[in-house]
Amino acid sequence: MKRSLLFLLFIVFCLSSSAQETNKLLKSIPVQQNPSLANDSLLAAYDLSPIWLYTQNSMVFGYIGEGYLRIRVKFITITKDKTANDVYHVYGKSMVKTNITEFRGTLKINHILKRITAGTDTAKYAITGEYNFAESRDLPHSGIFKGFFVSKIYIDKANKVHYDDIDLNADSFANNQFTGDWNNYNNIQVQRCNWGDYRIPNSGDFDGGAGEFFPNSKYISMGWQNVVDLNAGGEKGAQAKKEEEREWWK
Repeated sequence: MKRSLLFLLFIVFCLSSSAQETNKLLKSIPVQQNPSLANDSLLAAYDLSPIWLYTQNSMVFGYIGEGYLRIRVKFITITKDKTANDVYHVYGKSMVKTNITEFRGTLKINHILKRITAGTDTAKYAITGEYNFAESRDLPHSGIFKGFFVSKIYIDKANKVHYDDIDLNADSFANNQFTGDWNNYNNIQVQRCNWGDYRIPNSGDFDGGAGEFFPNSKYISMGWQNVVDLNAGGEKGAQAKKEEEREWWK
């Protein structure tokens, strides 16, 4: 009984920590001081699924565990729910080392906040929500990804919605930031698991890059050698590029 209570408290702490990490992430995205939440008509008007399928997987970086072990996450299909405009159904795969696992689950949008804009005629928004992805119970080392996400979009003058890559070439550009935990089905292992486009949220000392993502040298052995070798040039760089762009989920 005591062990069960301690485990429950640990889960609550992990969920609370994930929420705090998401709040930290939101603070880095300027929104209006008193942002009005998007109404149902905005959610009904657009299919946002392309936003999460936009970025090439070679530019999606992630880690699992306190040692920043590399995890690769690929969303393969995303479909908007037929009745709930704030829910999207996701099928994808993850890879840790050579272990590839399928997952299925949902993205649940909580808020769409209008962002502060300057010198632009587009309407920019930050989408916040929760994700819950379950891996197959039949596979070894499987569990559930659960946490929060923040994505950035803009709507142009033609009233079309876009993945916000307007500042793609700016230092520290990031989008589709996922922060949370992975919990195995035996309820004995909970690991922090974060990933995102171009940067990984809440990475501590792991991301040592200035203008773009680059792993701290002390964590390279945790699956990050290819990312380092991309800058090597020659045959080594070419081989690293080929591996990073390989469609490992097929």
